[in-house]
Amino acid sequence: MVAQSSGKKDATTIILIVLVVGVVGCSVLGILAAIAIPNFIRFQARAKQAECKVQLKAAYLAQKAYYAQKNAYSSDPTALGLAADLQRANLFLGEGHVVASTLNPVAAADLPSLPRELRPSVRGECPKCEFLTLCAANVDGDATVDVWWVASFERACKGAPLPAGEPCNEVNDVER
Repeated sequence: MVAQSSGKKDATTIILIVLVVGVVGCSVLGILAAIAIPNFIRFQARAKQAECKVQLKAAYLAQKAYYAQKNAYSSDPTALGLAADLQRANLFLGEGHVVASTLNPVAAADLPSLPRELRPSVRGECPKCEFLTLCAANVDGDATVDVWWVASFERACKGAPLPAGEPCNEVNDVER
């Protein structure tokens, strides 16, 4: 009889140890997930933001090349040679001239209200003409569309001077 009661105590001890290890293990995994998931979402959003920066640089260079040939800028993506292979970013070159993404199309109506001077366009008479191109993407899946721009002229970006050809992130709701 003594051996049987010792066996029951050993089984109970093993079950308790397994339960404690399981509870502690799940808690540790939960804490790790709580730390890792938000960091992964921010990392993923930064990767999507990089697509906008790359597309704006490509649009800027395409405009400069077009200007060198035609002495004018254009809001026509075909004339500029901008391919419609965008994944998550949308380029707005001017009124009605959009290079839409395949995975995350954003309509002009979805853009947040922006100052009039940030409307995508080709303005003025060349040689004193200029352009401003927008890139928009919903990088974090919420209701806010994030917006970047690039211009052929120097202008302020969030209060600091920004040279022509450098992208500015006008609307960014991704937590840092």
